[in-house]
Parts: sequence; structure tokens; C-alpha cells
Amino acid sequence: MSMKIKCEGVELTDAIMEVINKDLQKIESFKVELKDINFLLKKDDAAYLIEIMINTDRFAKISASDANTNLLEAIHGAFAKFETQLVRAKEKQTSHRG
Repeated sequence: MSMKIKCEGVELTDAIMEVINKDLQKIESFKVELKDINFLLKKDDAAYLIEIMINTDRFAKISASDANTNLLEAIHGAFAKFETQLVRAKEKQTSHRG
């Protein structure tokens, strides 16, 4: 698994990495192998923008993003949206199997 984090206007601290790793552990509970993980943490004038793009062993690239004035809430929001995308992809794959 490779992980890339790009920060624009945001300092990547140990606390932020801890939040990201904790949310990644929740994703791993879906029993998918995470291959390439790309994060964009960006600070605009009004809010933080978080984009997550992950390739898995079972699905094409899945991405999600969220914006919030609170950085940690933006990270959690992006991961929550990613989990929703992952559930949809798994349901779609299951329904195609018959």
C-alpha cells in the first residue's frame, strides 16, 4: 500500500496523521485491500477541503471529498462519504453476481 498526502496551506502534524490512520482502520474493516491512497488537504480562504482517492483490490478508484471550517471535521466527513461510496460499490458488485 502506498500513501501520498499533499498539503496546500496546511501543516501535516502528528495529530492529523493519527486521525487519518484511525479513519483508514475503519475502511480496512470492509475487507478490501487498499492499494494506492492519495489525500489532498487544502486550506482555502473560508474552509478546509479534503479529497480522498483510493484504489482497492476489488474496485476501481473510489473518491470522496468534504469541506468544512474545522479541519478534523472535514477529514471525518470525507471518510464518511468514502465509506458510503465503498458500501455502494460492494452492493453493486453483489447485485451483479446474481
